[in-house]
Amino acid sequence: MKLLQLGFICIYLTYSSQSLAQKFSSKFYTSPTLLNPANTGNFIADYRVGGVSRTEKNGLVNDISYFFSYDSKILKNIVQDKDRLAIGISALSESDRYFGLFDKSIFLSLAYFKGLNESGDEKIGIGFQVASTTKTKETPTYIFTNQVETAANYGFSGLNFFSPKVSVSYLDFNAGISYQKTIQSKHLISFGLSILHITKPQKKIDGGEFMIDSKVGLQNVNEFEISNRNKILTNFNLNSDLGKGNIRDLSFGCIYQVGVGQTFYKISGGTFIKYDKIFGTIFSPTIGLKLLKLNIQITYDIVSSKEIYNRRNAFEFGMFYTGMLKSNTK
Repeated sequence: MKLLQLGFICIYLTYSSQSLAQKFSSKFYTSPTLLNPANTGNFIADYRVGGVSRTEKNGLVNDISYFFSYDSKILKNIVQDKDRLAIGISALSESDRYFGLFDKSIFLSLAYFKGLNESGDEKIGIGFQVASTTKTKETPTYIFTNQVETAANYGFSGLNFFSPKVSVSYLDFNAGISYQKTIQSKHLISFGLSILHITKPQKKIDGGEFMIDSKVGLQNVNEFEISNRNKILTNFNLNSDLGKGNIRDLSFGCIYQVGVGQTFYKISGGTFIKYDKIFGTIFSPTIGLKLLKLNIQITYDIVSSKEIYNRRNAFEFGMFYTGMLKSNTK
């Protein structure tokens, strides 16, 4: 029996070791390779391609942001049978016109997984990632106190909000490790640890300073096989500033997947509860459809307090596909 192996954030695929984990935790900000570089190539297929779009009403404007990723295994004829080596590329375009903040990033990832036993159901992985990022702050149409605080969390501080547009470009480095194991053929458990912004990007800019603190992330996924067609997934993510001990955000979710007909397709549903240091508590019901190797996901973020930073609900649509180049892939 083929056993799924784990992988938001995330929110997330078919025949994937993280099929459910990736599909439902890859909701834009928790896409697998953004959560942890060690998620690169962690699936049972040759390659994975997909993306997530997010439409959000902030204050008086609507913002649309995008995330795209592609990762693939490489050197399969050289790497040992139970191991794997993979590379990936991701692109992120994020806009928040209410705060006047914009982000464009490209990520390059490399990960290696080592099998710890003969059956291959226990493995450890390590991943590295380099990012080229440009962040921009423009003058918002309206200026409120909460916008200044949000800009500081975005990396900008000491700026005159009425000053002209300010942009900063930099290289950034991320790293992570992951461990996963199948228990009694019914329970798949995965743990991940990631460190983001290792170099703590910092630059003096006109009228102020740009700096991003290093962050540490913890991830845990459990996948329970109820029957040949039904599965339950739980997902937990936590991020904090490295060395400070404060929690920036955390989320917990539970998803139930049901096979339909001859299992050519599966439907799923559940919800995530997310706490964010800036935006408060967010409830995220999600539904999904798996059709052969294609996974489609729809999520709707519900902000518990609409007075927090003029935040409104957000709609996300994600689509991922895993494919095989050869029949004898690992």
